[in-house]
Amino acid sequence: MIDKEKKEENNFEKALAVVAGPYRLMQVLWFTLLYPEYSWSVVLLRYGENLDDLAEMENICKRSGKFSAIYTAVTATRFSSMFEMIKVFLQMIFFFFIGQRKKYCRRLVETYLGQFDYSLLCLACSYSLFEGAVLNFSDEIPTIMMQEGLGDYICHEKSEFGLFMRLGGKLLFKMKYVNFLGLKGFAYNKNCIKYATNPERLAEKDFLEIRKLFAGNETLEKDFQNLLGEVYQVEELDYDVIVFSSITQSISKDDDIERLRAWLYNHYKDKRILIKKHPQDAFLYQWDELNLTCKYTNVPGEVIVKLAPNVKFIFAFPSTLLLSMLFDRGEKEYDFLLVKYVSGMQERYNESFEKTVRVLENVGDRYIEL
Repeated sequence: MIDKEKKEENNFEKALAVVAGPYRLMQVLWFTLLYPEYSWSVVLLRYGENLDDLAEMENICKRSGKFSAIYTAVTATRFSSMFEMIKVFLQMIFFFFIGQRKKYCRRLVETYLGQFDYSLLCLACSYSLFEGAVLNFSDEIPTIMMQEGLGDYICHEKSEFGLFMRLGGKLLFKMKYVNFLGLKGFAYNKNCIKYATNPERLAEKDFLEIRKLFAGNETLEKDFQNLLGEVYQVEELDYDVIVFSSITQSISKDDDIERLRAWLYNHYKDKRILIKKHPQDAFLYQWDELNLTCKYTNVPGEVIVKLAPNVKFIFAFPSTLLLSMLFDRGEKEYDFLLVKYVSGMQERYNESFEKTVRVLENVGDRYIEL
């Protein structure tokens, strides 16, 4: 599936990628090199509270020169008003019960794209309304499922939602619209070719096929690294410590981040520190007592690590990047620490932390307990 012979037989021409966040865009850039016979378009989805990030992502896409069209889709999300969410929910139920679910999905997609006439689809998950709508056509159009993140490697329902959202989410899951709760076994997954950095560790394997992400020959790897260099234009990373931030998950808002601040002051107050913000981290890191720079929110962590391999990396929460650093490093050894908050955290933090650390296996004793 998705090879030259199949393309010529079925006249495949256009590919559509759906992207929410910098890590997924990096994957799509790799796919444009892996499947150069397609003309690629990209849809940028909201992935945080700051809509300015979408404009920056659009600039990155333009710099790549890999996309014939760039679209932005801001559909109803958890950042929307309750009125908007209920309105969309009722519309989806109505179209389902009159047997027009796919008609609704096509209308939603074409609202942003105009004509929906693609021969290859590429998206990361079924969490958003737009991605769910696109997935509804995976039984007709060959579909790639990217790596979403560490959520691919653990089984859990997204517990941050209230009762109303959980009940609504399960209903939309059953109706095959969208899977924003992150439940396993979404109906359309079985139509997709799944790419993952660690295929053998995936929590769910009910896909049409599973392939290794970022695997290829030396020419592909060289072209990919050159493309990343052109696209992200990261200056020399002259830092002693690079911190990969996370979203605050303490019961008292931002208490976890402030504890990290105190720890950094105690251990690295005279060092050069870079805060590489999580795309959904809205905290303002204005810490005058530290020699601190905060930037590169929209640059994938994988790019940062390759450009600064000999510094101390600190992770405020386990990430997919750690999977690569631990299992795909070759002869390279990374100096990193993982923050573990031992008190005052929301229940979802403790559950997610333990599950993700079990996936990572060989983190060993490289913890900061705060």
